[in-house]
Amino acid sequence: MTDRTIEDLATLLLEAGRDPSLWGRLLPAIGQSFPGLKSSIHLSSTRNASYTIAFADGHDVAAIERYAAHYGTINPWNRFWAKAPSFRAFASDEALPAAHFEATEFYNDWLAAAGVSATGMKLAVGPDSFGALSLHYGPGLAERYNRELPRILAGIAGPLRNALDLNRRLLAAAPLPAPLDVLIEAFDEPTFLIDALGRVKLENAA
Repeated sequence: MTDRTIEDLATLLLEAGRDPSLWGRLLPAIGQSFPGLKSSIHLSSTRNASYTIAFADGHDVAAIERYAAHYGTINPWNRFWAKAPSFRAFASDEALPAAHFEATEFYNDWLAAAGVSATGMKLAVGPDSFGALSLHYGPGLAERYNRELPRILAGIAGPLRNALDLNRRLLAAAPLPAPLDVLIEAFDEPTFLIDALGRVKLENAA
């Protein structure tokens, strides 16, 4: 199943490299093989401590809005991601278990509900920002997901990097087409398109 999932996700990423509008399908596609995930792709700015959610799946809308507005800025994992190598998968239970910050506001008010275990990968780095993909899950899923999700993310690391690089090349080669404006505005969740330096080129009203 793992190899088939990687193959399917790699195919989706190949298409997303050519058509950025397809990025919204990635997290639901991972969730189909791993039920119970609460996942997101997000951008953190170390310059102004801001946090922006590009895509989310499985999260309650109000919860992810609270995360973007406050809890993302106090996430103890931000320090880890800032120094971590890009496109390498990490399981939180091995790299930085949630038990290390059980007494914090972040743990008690947000993480405990989102799922105390996670697998993630840093996707992009700018002068004062970084993007990451995070897959959260509860204790009942941790044994299997801690084993399988790092393999999945490692397997699609190359296609992820290639898709982002192709997006950047397409963005640099031509102005943004009007249909992309309409597409991004159609998302209910806060959605944005960034360039290689992490600068927001397009964002919706949310």
